[in-house]
Amino acid sequence: MHRLAATAKTQETARRLETFGHQIPKLNELVVMQVLKANYTAANIDELRIATESIINDDITLQKGLMAYISEHYEFNSILPLSTNKNAITFEGALNMTHNRFTDISLKPLNETFKMDPDIPVMLGGGAFGDIKGTSQPNFIQTASLAILRALKAITNINDVPTLVEDDIYNISTSPVIQTTALPHGFNITEIDPRLASWFYFYKDEYSPEQGELLVPNLGYQLGGSRSDLRYADKVYASQDCSSILSQWANASHQFTTYFMHIAYPATCSSDYPESMCTNDPFCLSVLEVLNPICDGELQTNVSSGDIFVSRHKNAAGGHMGLITEIAGDCFMSLSDSRHMPEIEGLGYIWVCPHNETSKDWFYFRSNEFAHEDQNCMVAALNGE
Repeated sequence: MHRLAATAKTQETARRLETFGHQIPKLNELVVMQVLKANYTAANIDELRIATESIINDDITLQKGLMAYISEHYEFNSILPLSTNKNAITFEGALNMTHNRFTDISLKPLNETFKMDPDIPVMLGGGAFGDIKGTSQPNFIQTASLAILRALKAITNINDVPTLVEDDIYNISTSPVIQTTALPHGFNITEIDPRLASWFYFYKDEYSPEQGELLVPNLGYQLGGSRSDLRYADKVYASQDCSSILSQWANASHQFTTYFMHIAYPATCSSDYPESMCTNDPFCLSVLEVLNPICDGELQTNVSSGDIFVSRHKNAAGGHMGLITEIAGDCFMSLSDSRHMPEIEGLGYIWVCPHNETSKDWFYFRSNEFAHEDQNCMVAALNGE
């Protein structure tokens, strides 16, 4: 079995089982237990719903103030996990969930009303028969659930959650669905709003910088990954983005991005670009240490399952990458960490058709651990054989 494919498949399976088979269901069990303990029933549950909505509305207000402050200060915009955090979308989704499905998330087991089968691979955008894995719905459910516990006064901060159950869920050092991102040096939250100092999503412990951290509920995706957060260097389920997770799968010495892969490709495949444009940069060089560009790569000819795709916008910054797991005509199935909330969030599979996305440049790479004729072992690894 090829290591890169085996690593990718194992990571997807482990994250799925931990997130949808353990973490979020455990939180739901805790919520239902606490709601019933407080003597709420279907007859009076509206009282709790109103209190929960009030808490989430306060979260939305504080988040807006925080992000407005960040956008007004250029020096903070370069910290991607902070400047691109999607708490605002998450809170709005949690508010809608609370308003429309409150009984389902407060008085019932999740599996009665939501499909999140942990034994089925995650399909980004949602799976067959209404499975909500691969969308932001599970994130909205967990964020609304945390707000319910706050409304019940069962918790005042995220560290209260593990004390209510035997399993150490929602420990930020281990949880796959919540993590912090450090606020930058010189960041003073009291200048923005004094209420932020006691806000549930403001986090500070003995490992935090003096200015504290922002708590971010997610389903495993965070732009920038966990590159800048040293406290999560050894975290098994650290938040990732498409490039940070693939860099780990490939066992690269540096966590490269689509930008560096975009440089590595012409430096290898085009005589118009000198090799030195890549070899003088450790991040670009780390690409070529573990991956070989497939020059003039075409799905119908020399690209196979187990190869890596990279797309870059032609007229804008940014891109995406992932592992090709299946090819069908001009399209392929990919495994990647992705986020386009609320439709897509997390690590999972999705069909991609490059010919329908002509505004992007497409490149393909192959792990340098195996030769082209050894594709059978890669396909077997992706199929779990």
